[in-house]
Amino acid sequence: MGALVAEKTNAIGAARRPLRELIAEIKEEIRLGREAGLEHYRRAGAALLEARAEVERGDWGKWLKANFKVNASTAHEWMILAKKYPIAIPISASRKTMTQITRPDADRDRAAWPEPVRLAVRKVDVEKLSQEEQARAEEKKLTRELAHNLIEIGFKALALKLHPDRGGSREGMARLNRVRDLLRRAV
Repeated sequence: MGALVAEKTNAIGAARRPLRELIAEIKEEIRLGREAGLEHYRRAGAALLEARAEVERGDWGKWLKANFKVNASTAHEWMILAKKYPIAIPISASRKTMTQITRPDADRDRAAWPEPVRLAVRKVDVEKLSQEEQARAEEKKLTRELAHNLIEIGFKALALKLHPDRGGSREGMARLNRVRDLLRRAV
């Protein structure tokens, strides 16, 4: 007569999978969620619910950070999503945000903005702010390129004077190289 082996099961009665298998699945669903949305976060949440049963009590937050670089509140939202929709997210919910699904009372509990604040927000030209930010980023890039060109030109000019073949010394060239490296890192 063979010995009976009790198999560990998860919340829905299926055999538990090893953590290393769950980690790979969760990472893939997180990646896909960033690209395609809620359904993959729901799947990640389902796998996280399964993994939670395997992780030692008190180690959950550390385990999450070590394996996914996700904080516990984000993982909790994904798990709520999986509990709320165990099979799939219905089309009616697919247009909602994560917060609207996992914390439907969040908007209701939020205090209304005072009228002066709402008026000021309406006056903000988001497109203009975006263009200004892009212009600042482009200016920063061009300034950095110019600085690097200036460093190289100065280096070449001074290298002609400080090179040992031109009457300079090895110490002078070594110093010039150190200064060039410092300037490059500073820019």
